[in-house]
Amino acid sequence: MEILPGLIDSAAIVRTHGSTDAIHREFRAGRLVRIRRGFYVRTVDWLRARPSERFAWSTAAVARSVKDAVLCGETAAVAIGLPTLRTPPCVELATTLSGRSGVRRSPLMVLGEDDAARQVRAKRSYPLRYCLKPGIKPEAHGEFRCTSPVQTILDLMVTGKLSEALVVADGLAARLHRQGMLSAGSDLLAVSEIVDGISAHPHASAQRRAARVAALASPLAESVGESYSRAAFELLGFDQPVLQHVSMTGTALSAGWTAGGRNSALWVNSMGRRSTLRRPSVVTRRRRRLCTVKSFVRTGSGGSASASCGGVGRMWKTRNG
Repeated sequence: MEILPGLIDSAAIVRTHGSTDAIHREFRAGRLVRIRRGFYVRTVDWLRARPSERFAWSTAAVARSVKDAVLCGETAAVAIGLPTLRTPPCVELATTLSGRSGVRRSPLMVLGEDDAARQVRAKRSYPLRYCLKPGIKPEAHGEFRCTSPVQTILDLMVTGKLSEALVVADGLAARLHRQGMLSAGSDLLAVSEIVDGISAHPHASAQRRAARVAALASPLAESVGESYSRAAFELLGFDQPVLQHVSMTGTALSAGWTAGGRNSALWVNSMGRRSTLRRPSVVTRRRRRLCTVKSFVRTGSGGSASASCGGVGRMWKTRNG
């Protein structure tokens, strides 16, 4: 998690024998936003920042002010560096006390009644949420203590929505693949720790939800959008599309983009002549992929669909086709 400069820690200033009088004056004048007691950001910086940047400031303020804080859920996924579908709505901390779980009221405060102060109050803040996690074993990731990547994805697969959990699961699968711990054609059910974690859950319905996400996870997912699309296919009851390396059009056969090198393909036309085509641009590939998906949806599940854009055909074949 990248934390932009601008977070003012009054306790750190006191530890260096500095004075916080200027901070209090700026806060009373409405030029500082108080995220939590002792943590401030300039009002103009808060308004200009993206939601992910405001969330990072809020998370850092919580982690530095709450003793032995352990991040969990989507907050831990962000801190670990795994992709998420959106900026988490809360800063999630693990707790072993059942009476402590729940969402706390947001401590965000700005003084004044000018336009800037009203805009700050209108924007989303990120309250603290305690989640019951007995027997956790935190890991250090930078300045944060988090649940382990495996425990994080297990929690999300059990409690999160399919689309949200699959985005993080794909991110973990891709990381394990880069580390040589998961083959390209495997899913997270090939990871013994995840299988053991699913089996250890006391509720059968939660086990089924988690196993569903783990079986869909792919180490080859290229983006959050792709993960979300596959979750939509699953919810709509469509078979998951699989990109084929060899495709046939009416006049030519393509041997796939891996045959002619990284940026080219071997092309055999109807006369038997071979030629090499350059790999299309990113924009062109995205346009062709969109055409393919639209064509697939029109044909329905259980079959196959092809779309030809710009003269090159690409075939998507369903697993059951």
